[in-house]
Amino acid sequence: MTLTLKNRLLLTTTVCTLLVAAAFWVTQYISLDHQLDLKSETNIAYTEALWSAVSSTRYDAMETETQGLTRSKDALTALKEGDTAALQEAAVPTFNRVSAGGAVDGLMISDLSGKNLFSTGRQATTGLTQAVAQEQKVRRELVLDSEGRPALALGFPLYYRGKAKGVGVYLVGLEQVADQIAGNARAAASIIGTAGDIRYATHPEQADDIDWAALAQGEAHWATIAAGDADFSTTLIPLRGFDGQIAAYLALERDVTAVTRSVERIGMIQALTVFAVVLLAIFVIYRQISSAFSPLGKAAEAMAAIADGDLSVEVSCNTRNEIAEMLAGMQSMREYLRGIIGSIHRATDDLNQVAVEAGQVAQRSMGGAMQQKEDTD
Repeated sequence: MTLTLKNRLLLTTTVCTLLVAAAFWVTQYISLDHQLDLKSETNIAYTEALWSAVSSTRYDAMETETQGLTRSKDALTALKEGDTAALQEAAVPTFNRVSAGGAVDGLMISDLSGKNLFSTGRQATTGLTQAVAQEQKVRRELVLDSEGRPALALGFPLYYRGKAKGVGVYLVGLEQVADQIAGNARAAASIIGTAGDIRYATHPEQADDIDWAALAQGEAHWATIAAGDADFSTTLIPLRGFDGQIAAYLALERDVTAVTRSVERIGMIQALTVFAVVLLAIFVIYRQISSAFSPLGKAAEAMAAIADGDLSVEVSCNTRNEIAEMLAGMQSMREYLRGIIGSIHRATDDLNQVAVEAGQVAQRSMGGAMQQKEDTD
């Protein structure tokens, strides 16, 4: 099937319009994907910075409280002599005072060989004591306690008259850290185990709706997660322990249901608007092309009539464009042809009249000649 010029133009403009719309959607998708990447990086960086700031504050508070042991003559003497009873008697009041303020919830004291001499509250089996005994300097590490719960641990050497005699370790569970982080971030905070189990959550009913096992894959991650009828902007960062392995994950969850619904509505309105604009553009183009090409139909009729010898068909156009100018020229040509043909018709009529008159003259001349001959005879 052969397409007319009008249909080819309509098809070309329609395809070009659809290509423009498709290019818009592709560009928007790429831009949105880039924005999501930047948002992911921003949320992860914010959560990591918040964790670093809060944990450093807790470590600083724990380190400040080490003076209660490092300056306790009774505790250091008992440590030197290996008297566990005296060590307990001297250390318990210090621990009770420090733990009452919420700075720590566990204390362990060991000798330089790593043998545990005294412990109370939260406890942990870790290589931190040996590392501090060897390095003889304060270390801050994340450890798992005896129940597998993550905790901040501050190891510090204990000296008696300038000589290291043992190691003290203060512990505080991440539950307190999570509460503080949640308050600072104005969001829900959760401590997630390496298997995706919830170790602690400031908002348990919210955390229970999220599949943490799918998120706890060893890397920092951000995503908007649908849980039930709500949407949560969730950031998950790994927390590495003393051995460099991931000990737990810290998660921040913000309820962004209202924002998500608003974005969905805006996206729907945008899609409908683009669709309506594309349809309107195609309709306007169709009307304009149809209006511009309508004189061509009249021109075709006039040409067909002229080809058949009919010069009575008027060539007129109400539009003002190049096609109208062409039709005006065609109208002038038709009038010129009509004038020429009219002149030919008039000349033919005149010739016919002259021929008739000449025939009559010839007939009269012939009659006169015949009469003259008869008279002569």
